[in-house]
Amino acid sequence: MKTYDLVKKILEEKVACRSSDKHLIWVYMTHKAGKDGAPMISMPDFLNCSPFESITRARRKVQELHPELKSSTVVNDYRKKKQNTKGTFIYREDNQGRFL
Repeated sequence: MKTYDLVKKILEEKVACRSSDKHLIWVYMTHKAGKDGAPMISMPDFLNCSPFESITRARRKVQELHPELKSSTVVNDYRKKKQNTKGTFIYREDNQGRFL
């Protein structure tokens, strides 16, 4: 099963994965290892899983094409707020080299 298809299936079945990439990655990895809900996966199973970036990229694509699988408005508001605060720090010194 392709990464996109498995991520879509997980998002449909597990609502918590829609707003948490960590939770999504954990469910994805245990599913790929064939150990749904297992407390541990082996190193070979871990190494055979898709890179985390691929999993989160697939989640973004699934949520773009299927808006009903998007995360809650609380998470979306938090992400927007965090995005809006990026790059607002201004570094300045006075004439004695002290930070303002």
